[in-house]
Amino acid sequence: MRLRAIPPEIAVQNPFENCKLKRKAYAKLLTSIIDNAEGGFTMALNNSWGTGKTTFVKMWQKYLENSEHQTVYVNAWEMDFISDPLYSILGEISSLVKYNKKNKEKIQANFEISSKFIIDWNKILCWHSFGRKSNKQSF
Repeated sequence: MRLRAIPPEIAVQNPFENCKLKRKAYAKLLTSIIDNAEGGFTMALNNSWGTGKTTFVKMWQKYLENSEHQTVYVNAWEMDFISDPLYSILGEISSLVKYNKKNKEKIQANFEISSKFIIDWNKILCWHSFGRKSNKQSF
């Protein structure tokens, strides 16, 4: 039998207020990495089931939003019914445009450029994976 802890309430103004594991220090460190990064990169958060990864990410998201960072949260487990995860990611990014009036034009322009690049890159990967002479291509 696995016991599951009740996740702490995440306060909007101080997301780590109820955190007993002192994770705010990790959020500060990761935020400084993001703030000082040149160009894009991928970050992975890896640990065993039930160790608080989702809780940390939700707290960190609020922390970032309070620092005026733009964030998107995508839960792969909630979206596993979609055949291509790219759709759910792009859908979440597009919600930034809808709900962020302050930076709407900037986000929308970046989203349009990024989505075209991602779709083109996806086609290139498929083309490379299935071969140029394949008759089964559908793009």
